[in-house]
Amino acid sequence: LFDVDTNFISADVYAVLYLSLDGGPWNEYAETETFTIFGTSATDEYGLVTELMAGYPTGSYDILVELFDDYDNAFLTSFGPDETSALAFLPLEDFEFDVPIVPVQVVVNQGHGGGGAMDRWFLSAFILLLLSSGLRRIWVRRNDGLVRIDSPSSGWKDHTEHQNRFKQ
Repeated sequence: LFDVDTNFISADVYAVLYLSLDGGPWNEYAETETFTIFGTSATDEYGLVTELMAGYPTGSYDILVELFDDYDNAFLTSFGPDETSALAFLPLEDFEFDVPIVPVQVVVNQGHGGGGAMDRWFLSAFILLLLSSGLRRIWVRRNDGLVRIDSPSSGWKDHTEHQNRFKQ
């Protein structure tokens, strides 16, 4: 995608694109059809999509764009890696290295309801186990507390008898 400007109201131009493998010679690989540019308008952008299917070895490529006047084929300007790093050292690899995209199959089971890692019966048994364990702890704590309050230890009895002796 590039946007070319002109000092005139409009101009008909075409572009020739070149590739350079690892700093080697420039080789033409594409030419656009004629397109019109309008002064300094940003609405006259031109985009070119290319697929290099065969005959281009793996490596780093530079891209050069040359612009020509469609009326007399006069060279107008060029734009490449010397003007922007966006057109320099572009990696290109053989499409044979690409892993084919395999569609993912998604299976949705709408049958038995399922509950994730636990079914209803296991979850119910687990909750009952937790409740019974919790109730047992509460009952033991309450009963232990009652035993401590209602029946003092033998040392406590001896101490009260000792206090009663001094009161008389």
